[in-house]
Amino acid sequence: MKRLKDGTECILGLGANLPFAGAGPAPNLRAAINEISATTISNVTVSGFYLSTPVPHTDQPDFVNCVMSGTTQLSAKELMARCQSMETQYGRERDGRWQARTLDIDILDYGGQILPTAGDWTKLMQDGRDGTIAADLIVPHPRLHERGFVLKPLAEIWPDWSHPVLGKTALELLNSLGSEEVDDVRPIFAE
Repeated sequence: MKRLKDGTECILGLGANLPFAGAGPAPNLRAAINEISATTISNVTVSGFYLSTPVPHTDQPDFVNCVMSGTTQLSAKELMARCQSMETQYGRERDGRWQARTLDIDILDYGGQILPTAGDWTKLMQDGRDGTIAADLIVPHPRLHERGFVLKPLAEIWPDWSHPVLGKTALELLNSLGSEEVDDVRPIFAE
């Protein structure tokens, strides 16, 4: 991943488990992908949709997740602001960690950059900070290497993507997860 003449390569993770405006999670993800493709990211590749059990709060509907990659002209902070604006547009309420959502968009990677810095990223991981404070931008996403619902769709579209800090590919990270984590991520057809 790198900054290109025509923008910066980026990877987004999208998820939803609540309906919004009369549509279910999968149609809303598709609409969000279409809007992102039209306004924010070009040369888009999108994974299939996957269903997974929410963690750690399993007392909510299953999530529909996917990953998309492409090129953006926006800075990392501008991209984060755009993603958060779309979440709000789709009815997202920020009322705590790991809650049910109408739309969640995470920046998984931005041009292979490590933000804030490699040392800070590692310290945030050790301290258990995972980027849930909306004003903070932490890339690569600090939990992507632990989440089957991110790695399975990422490995589908970009198996040789390399984690900027850990130095492992998406496929290697996926294969390092336990079978329970991977098996819970089930491919579905979009509604």
